[in-house]
Amino acid sequence: MMKNALLITALVLALTACSLNKRTPDDPDVPLRFDPVLQLPAKAAAGGEFPRDVDFGVCVLSGSIPWLTDTRVSWSGSDWAPVPDALWPPKGKAVSAIAYAPYGAASAAGVGIGIEFTGVDLRSSQEDLLYTEPVTGQDKFHGGIIDLPFRHALCQLDFAVRTNAGPDNEVRLNSIALKSLAMTGDFHSLPEPEWLPSDVFSRLVFFEGSAPVGATNSLIGNTLWVIPQLLDTSVEVGLLYGREGMPLNLESEAFTRRLECGRHYTVSLSFLPESMTIEVDVIDEDLK
Repeated sequence: MMKNALLITALVLALTACSLNKRTPDDPDVPLRFDPVLQLPAKAAAGGEFPRDVDFGVCVLSGSIPWLTDTRVSWSGSDWAPVPDALWPPKGKAVSAIAYAPYGAASAAGVGIGIEFTGVDLRSSQEDLLYTEPVTGQDKFHGGIIDLPFRHALCQLDFAVRTNAGPDNEVRLNSIALKSLAMTGDFHSLPEPEWLPSDVFSRLVFFEGSAPVGATNSLIGNTLWVIPQLLDTSVEVGLLYGREGMPLNLESEAFTRRLECGRHYTVSLSFLPESMTIEVDVIDEDLK
């Protein structure tokens, strides 16, 4: 009798479990997919298309239960899918998510802790770093897609040059460098996005070569990723002046500028031959 009772109990439990996990017509299997976009920092406006050759990492919570933990997401040719593939949680549960790019760059990632990039060194790797804020209240009944608005953690810096020397006094640029700035540091996205630049400062070269400088402002050299920070430095310029090509090594007066995430800064240089000086102006715009 006892044996029969135990068998009946086990059968009831098994049937109950099957019933709880069984998909119903109003709870179908839905592949978990993502829609990443690049978001501009100004007024939280929607930005451009996310690069399809960059995999990103994602963490997904179903309620308080981890559903995906630092999972790679790749462009499949038709959509952004986790690797390996995954379904939405059953019973129509809403989820929360957070993401970063490129995959493997974050030292920590989670809906509750945010995204952390530690030991970033832009001297050895000029790679964009992206993150999202936590996305909440997503459900599978809107195409099975989680929207992920990515933000730039870094900023960009480049140079433009001009001169009023006139056509009879040729100016050729040999080099441009920022004298000192931090190129290493740590980042966390929560509670607010913040960089902690290291106290190791580097000279950063943007151009080396030979290029004529004219009367109109023209971009020259490399556009580089830079850690957002309070910039307090000067510009060092090497050039040849006049028909004889007199070499000059000039340094601008020190200038200060707060660099922020997701911004593109162009440092505009004007060579003034009458005083043999360099004037500096900084143009600020959204990253494209």
